[in-house]
Amino acid sequence: MPATNKPVFYSPDSSRWKRFLWVVKIIGVLLIVGMASIFISLFHKQVLKLPTLREHLALSQDEGKKYPTSDITARETAHFLKLAKEARAREGHDFYKRDRVIPGEVKKYEPVRAAFYVNWDIQSKYSLKENASKMNMVLPEWLFIQDTSDEIALDIDTSALEIMRQNHLAIVPMLSNYFNNKWNGNNVHRIITSPERRTRLVKNLLKVLSLYQFNGINIDFEDLLNEKTDENIIQFQKELYKALHDKGYMICQDIAPFNEDYNVTELAKYNDFLFLMGYDQHNATSEPGPVAAQYWLEAGLDELCKKVPSDKVVLCIPVYGYDWQSGHLGEDVTYQEALSTAQESDGKVNYDNDTYNLSYDYYDENDKLHNVYFADAATAFNAMRTAADFETSGVAIWYLGSEDRRLWQFYNHDLSEKALSANPFNSSILSEAKSSPSVDYEGAGEILNILTEPSPGNIDIQVDTKEKLISEEEYIKLPSGYVINKTGESPKKIVLTFDDGPDERYTPYILDILNKYEVPAVFFVTGINAEQNLPLVKRIYKEGHEIGNHTFLHPNLELASDDRLKLELRSTGYIIESITGHATMLFRPPYNTDAEPTNPLQIRPIYTAKNEGYLTIGSSIDPQDWQEGVSVDTIVGRAIAQQGLGNIILLHDAG
Repeated sequence: MPATNKPVFYSPDSSRWKRFLWVVKIIGVLLIVGMASIFISLFHKQVLKLPTLREHLALSQDEGKKYPTSDITARETAHFLKLAKEARAREGHDFYKRDRVIPGEVKKYEPVRAAFYVNWDIQSKYSLKENASKMNMVLPEWLFIQDTSDEIALDIDTSALEIMRQNHLAIVPMLSNYFNNKWNGNNVHRIITSPERRTRLVKNLLKVLSLYQFNGINIDFEDLLNEKTDENIIQFQKELYKALHDKGYMICQDIAPFNEDYNVTELAKYNDFLFLMGYDQHNATSEPGPVAAQYWLEAGLDELCKKVPSDKVVLCIPVYGYDWQSGHLGEDVTYQEALSTAQESDGKVNYDNDTYNLSYDYYDENDKLHNVYFADAATAFNAMRTAADFETSGVAIWYLGSEDRRLWQFYNHDLSEKALSANPFNSSILSEAKSSPSVDYEGAGEILNILTEPSPGNIDIQVDTKEKLISEEEYIKLPSGYVINKTGESPKKIVLTFDDGPDERYTPYILDILNKYEVPAVFFVTGINAEQNLPLVKRIYKEGHEIGNHTFLHPNLELASDDRLKLELRSTGYIIESITGHATMLFRPPYNTDAEPTNPLQIRPIYTAKNEGYLTIGSSIDPQDWQEGVSVDTIVGRAIAQQGLGNIILLHDAG
């Protein structure tokens, strides 16, 4: 056969070449369309409607009976207005006298610029750290009378204590009968009616004051319904006063306005200061109304200062508010929470030039009407002016972390009429409300949802030049900071969560155990592991477990850009949806599962995830099961040691 130089697959017909070119073109088009689809899907935000997770506590029938009628409220208002008018008429006529009865060692705290500190709001610590230089005294809620034991229960925040010491503040912790989530008058009754128990408690207090180098004690006994006479509480204060003064400690007591159960004339003899709790005129169990109307404060100070020297008095002023829904208990709200809800619901904030409190109404997502009343910096300014007019020894705010940050522009200033006449108040410092760099939390639990982000505000301020009070205030633009709603708290319930999987070595064993004991769990999967273990993702879903998004490549999000996080979330979200046929709205950031992120770098990923349609799921119980060589018993022991911190346990099935 003759040799040939033609290729084996050579064909003189050009149609084969044309078919080849068409195949290449079609494949190219499909690749372009596929890549474009992937590109578009990754850069297209698919936001699911997040559920509203705010909760309201319903009133019981008995609690509902505590609501006063509108007629009663109207009569009370008229009564307090009358008292305030009489008090103003006495001003300037030397009616109120500073008798200089304060001991010399206590005078160093005058004028008192105090604040109450609480452990249960992380903002309290941030505010303490930021504003300690504007105060000279702090009253931390750290000591408690127990239900059965005569020993004092301690709950001391050592990191906050260090901040107080570094700033040389007088540390005067509260001794409270608020224990096991309720005011218990029986705890106090048991002790003050027994000479032996009184002596034991005083010795215990002296021991605590010496051990922690505190400067004194603040007695906060409330709801003493079993006391038929005031003799026991007076005797207790007398013994406590002598014992503490012999050691150089200060002693003060919280007194409610218009409460005839307090024999203030006698109690003043055995206290360096009486702290008049000028708040909760309307409270959680009352009908909606101002937290502390200006005329109510004036009437309260007038009543007290007619009975005791005015320099024995420190006025406690509110910096918080309440949100009432009909048929429910009012909920405490901080200043920032009140503003965030107003912003979220388009509520119009009104400043009442009679009460100097703020209020607004709004309808929630269930079309239920809410009434919100709260205090701001203008409220505090006017209250401080009133305290100065009565020549009290100073003021204290309840509580650090709930306040309008503008308050610190003047909190350590002399706001007496004489001082303001010589140096008029510059109201412009309150007109621009800076956004807060800190984080405010509402609710409890480890499910996190950002309600507002930082934004400055604009407020129009008008000052009454005669009375030297802030007479008008208009919120033109609401200021805001980060406010995070926390929910999911549930007593005696635990959620098991597993991060970083699925993994073909460990996840099947975990699923077998969960299936055996019929325990549901949540698996926060990474996209890359889900893609490589499709059958495991299907099994997790089919066996009734929840699946959450843990990003695609598990990056440190504090170092990643917002665009990087969006790609991580979307790619993993689409993988989960393609495998299970369902989308997830649960997200957990890698490396940082703390239920209370504290700085902008930690919050930014949560905010980005929220805009992508995700709820962030934190955790409070971390037995660090990932550590090399850790035993089962150690993991269990660590988890048990953290019980009470939260409801979500962080575990791992890969990584």
